Amino acid sequence: MQTSHGSNPWGVDLFSPHYYGEIVDHKLIQGWQKEFDVDYEWCIPVKPPIVYDDHIKKHGEGIHHLAFMVKDMGKVLQDYDTKGFVVSMGGTWGEDGKPGSGRYEYIDMEKGGGLTMELLWSLE
Repeated sequence: MQTSHGSNPWGVDLFSPHYYGEIVDHKLIQGWQKEFDVDYEWCIPVKPPIVYDDHIKKHGEGIHHLAFMVKDMGKVLQDYDTKGFVVSMGGTWGEDGKPGSGRYEYIDMEKGGGLTMELLWSLE
């Protein structure tokens, strides 16, 4: 399932988006900015359900998540699961099995401090 996510300067289409285990057709506008060694992603929710809208309703505008590249998505997700944290949203990008494709998963960390964790895995 491919969804329209608004302007995307990376030119990456996202596929199979899910929200708390359910396939959804959410929409957002994204933008990116780099300052020194820090990449900032601007996420504007357009059509819920989507974690960015949840965050704004609960906490107001501000930092929603920190993102980290992982080598073994399954192992990291299992570790969070054993600690009682759940995947709130995720999906894939690119062509399955081709270099440059990947997967993203957001971990709901509300009970661990309120900031969401984004995990990224990419096939190089």
